[in-house]
Amino acid sequence: MGDPLRPAAPHRFRRHLAPRVPRGPAHRPRRDAAQPGPGADVIPHHTVDGPEGAAAVLCSNALGTTLDMWAPQVDALSEAFRVIRYDTRGHGRTPATGGVLGIGDLAEDLTDLLDHLDVPRAHLLGISLGGVTALEFAARHPERTGRIALLSTAAAIATPAFWADRVRIVRTGGMAALAGQGTRRWFTERFHREHPDLVRRFRRDLTACDPLGYTACCRVLGQTDLGDRLTAVRAPALVLCGTEDEITTEAAARALHAGLPDSRLEAVEGARHLVSVEAAAVVNRWLLDHFRS
Repeated sequence: MGDPLRPAAPHRFRRHLAPRVPRGPAHRPRRDAAQPGPGADVIPHHTVDGPEGAAAVLCSNALGTTLDMWAPQVDALSEAFRVIRYDTRGHGRTPATGGVLGIGDLAEDLTDLLDHLDVPRAHLLGISLGGVTALEFAARHPERTGRIALLSTAAAIATPAFWADRVRIVRTGGMAALAGQGTRRWFTERFHREHPDLVRRFRRDLTACDPLGYTACCRVLGQTDLGDRLTAVRAPALVLCGTEDEITTEAAARALHAGLPDSRLEAVEGARHLVSVEAAAVVNRWLLDHFRS
């Protein structure tokens, strides 16, 4: 069996089964950058792939993951786009910051990163927390937003009580206490059986996540409901969900689709929360179609 992160052969159906063997890319050389130090003005750690003069796609990761979660998308997107991946605050190599965070702080991190890279406008690709961040950025900065792809995203994800429980678990048991249930929510049982090494990699990233950064972002999600701001998102949107996602359900994706002025909804049969990993080939085809439109 090949590398489980290399995209599988594309399907022809509009509503797709999650591929049995999603494989990952052989990476091109990339430019890495990070700005050291704590503080609110830190530039997120980021990588850039693809042609210098191409339209940019800015990728925002899910809670408890790093920019490496987008590995299955890099080769597919970087042929035609400048792919910018970054670690959300308190994740990967971007430090957590003091004080209380709001979704506006995470959105303005994108502004700072685009300014740092001298990118005036970008397509946005976000999943889960990254999707909520992308929504807020698009509502604040329509002039800097091209097209937007929202994976496993809702205007409000889960409930405040759910996120308060996440915080409690981390406070009492550390990040390791989340590892097993985290990957069970992210991937189907079949994916666990067929790609145990990849699941372990994601579990390691979750366990290594800064608990201060993780819990701060849990609080952001617990207090964020963008339902009243969706009409401010003028960018054409692709809303994409997995039908077995228990965190951002298909019903939540349909509600998000209904609330956005210009959106298209797609669902991947048999995929859970990290649909971009579990169904990479299908997702990549939809992303390319959307961003090239």
